[in-house]
Amino acid sequence: MDKIIDFRKTVYELATEYPEFKDIMASVGFKEITNPVALNVMGRIMTIPRGAAVKGIDLAKVIAAFEE
Repeated sequence: MDKIIDFRKTVYELATEYPEFKDIMASVGFKEITNPVALNVMGRIMTIPRGAAVKGIDLAKVIAAFEE
């Protein structure tokens, strides 16, 4: 069964739900996600689309990484 990433959930929720999530996000430019403090603080309020906009990362690139 395919996993479905809900972009309305926070980064923290997704990282907790899917262990491989942090590695995928780090590979597309969200290096801070590997820092437990940053994940705990910013991850609780940040969604993937919002984080991509803040960091200037194309959301299509993030989606493609998850599809792989």
